[in-house]
Amino acid sequence: MKGISYITDNKGKQKALVVDMKFYAEEVQDFLDGLIAESRKKESKTDYKKFIGTILKKRKLSADV
Repeated sequence: MKGISYITDNKGKQKALVVDMKFYAEEVQDFLDGLIAESRKKESKTDYKKFIGTILKKRKLSADV
């Protein structure tokens, strides 16, 4: 596959992947975003409206956000 190379050990076992970002930058970023989202799945969540309300109170911003 163009732009994809493998680094192998002395037995020929694949150990790492080298991706040419000139060809696959967007795909790699999407993949990494998915990994980050998956790793944060169990984190507590904050309600959006509650969060905005807290920010508005603390910063005294207008509600036209």
